Amino acid sequence: MTEYRLASAVLGPPPRRSAIPLGLEHREIVEGAFRSLRASLGERALSEFSFSNLYLFREVHEYRYLPGRYPCIAGRTYDGTPHLIALFDLVEVAPEILAILLGPDECFYPVAETTAAALNADLFEMTALREDSDYLFPAAQFIEYAPRSLRAQRTFARQLRERHITQHDLPANARADALQVLERWCAEKGLERDAADAVPCRQALELTGEFQPLQGTLYYIDSEPAGFLLHEALAANTAVVRFAKGLSAFNGIYPYMFQELCRRHAGRVEWLNFEQDLGKPGFRNSKLAYKPAHLLSKFRVRPRRDPASRSDLRAVATRRRGREYGSP
Repeated sequence: MTEYRLASAVLGPPPRRSAIPLGLEHREIVEGAFRSLRASLGERALSEFSFSNLYLFREVHEYRYLPGRYPCIAGRTYDGTPHLIALFDLVEVAPEILAILLGPDECFYPVAETTAAALNADLFEMTALREDSDYLFPAAQFIEYAPRSLRAQRTFARQLRERHITQHDLPANARADALQVLERWCAEKGLERDAADAVPCRQALELTGEFQPLQGTLYYIDSEPAGFLLHEALAANTAVVRFAKGLSAFNGIYPYMFQELCRRHAGRVEWLNFEQDLGKPGFRNSKLAYKPAHLLSKFRVRPRRDPASRSDLRAVATRRRGREYGSP
């Protein structure tokens, strides 16, 4: 036990006193790490693997940057679980190092399925919650809503097209109108201005075009602001819908906006990621209505709690304590 404590002192974990609230100054290092990770995963890249997304939700999840040999971002999941987002390849780091990097009750999250499959299941416990999964759709099915199962969306989008519709890229001069849509959307839902994702969405609208790769479009119907959509390129062939807000007075605004996004980027965007449903029935039903092709699991990885695996990791860490890993 004494030897294990010595090893821990040499190897980690990252000192939480060195944690820095996630800020714009971390953009290059974080986005650089995510860029290579997204490229390796392609359309199965997880929606969290983007600096702009983490930055916008930095207060919701209490994100803090941990510098060092094995840089991470510490935070809390929606259900309050403390976790680390690794800015390095978990598979390329020795299991005992990974175990020591984690603080009490922490896990690595989110971990893509291919990464989790490459880790030693005898040493690590890997679990995935349904409400964390990203929804992945083929973009082609939005262009015409051809499948019979999407007949309702096809009808709504067609009916809306019979009205006078114009659109403006954000930011431009339409930002104020987009913020107006957001305020009205909150009022329709009976939400406070800072409820749900309103605060990150408002900040995204205010910052779009300045520091982040978000692209936005605001739609007017009969000259009235009706809805907006903000999306981001997640991979070469994949876009993730970050925010979509439409007013109830314009029935069909959501299927129309998704259709326009896919038509506008036909040939470049092959997949749409709708992020997770957070376990909320309304979110889940609305996303399922568009018939996802895949649910992308997000694993929580932590050392197994059984004595045998803990003993294995402890023994290996002890043998490596004199090697040059340095403090993360």
